[in-house]
Amino acid sequence: MKALRAIVVDDEKHVRADLVRVLESLDVTVVATAEDGVNAIRLIGSVEADVVFLDIQMPGLDGLNVVSSALHEGRVMPPIVFVTAHEAHATKAFDLDACDYVLKPVSRERIQRALARVLRRVRVDETDSLAPRLRVTHAKGSHFVEVHRIEAFRAVEKYVAFDVDGQEHLLRESLDELETRFASMGFVRAHLVRAAAIVGTEDAEQGFVLVMQSGQRLPVSKRLRAQVTRALQSIPG
Repeated sequence: MKALRAIVVDDEKHVRADLVRVLESLDVTVVATAEDGVNAIRLIGSVEADVVFLDIQMPGLDGLNVVSSALHEGRVMPPIVFVTAHEAHATKAFDLDACDYVLKPVSRERIQRALARVLRRVRVDETDSLAPRLRVTHAKGSHFVEVHRIEAFRAVEKYVAFDVDGQEHLLRESLDELETRFASMGFVRAHLVRAAAIVGTEDAEQGFVLVMQSGQRLPVSKRLRAQVTRALQSIPG
């Protein structure tokens, strides 16, 4: 199972401890815990996590209001797994796009099934065929970038880098993996460039160069020049 990062929120200390123990036994990294809804909202906005295990009935702000408040503010939410002793809130939970609804007391097997659902949700989010997006992580959390806004991916040591709005972002995926995912969007292998964002070419001292909409100039290796030239010839107009 792919390693996941989780936030655990429950007002009962022993319940939090039990859930953390079960998650860690399943190789999930618990990156933060909270005992109330106010701190839950703070963590969701500031801590990078793949899933939130969230109690419903808590003093003050309950779990359902945590999610509805975050969505109302337009926050990008990780998958939510509600963990509660009460069945009555299930309809409202799934109306809020809950990934799963687990009844207490929790078992290792039931949490394992919930994690499998989380993994399926994450894969769908990151490979949505209608509007492909990439999850970008940063110190305050994460957000999604629409792939059609990216001109080019380039290898930088152990990472792949790309620029959006003048800011560089890093991914741990390889160019080969990204090419497989986004070839249908017109990306071609010269680094990994979106062909529609190329506005011209140059024969410079350093060799064949692609001129991008943003003004970037990307050198193309001799090995890939013919492949890129064919791709450019196939672009309409």
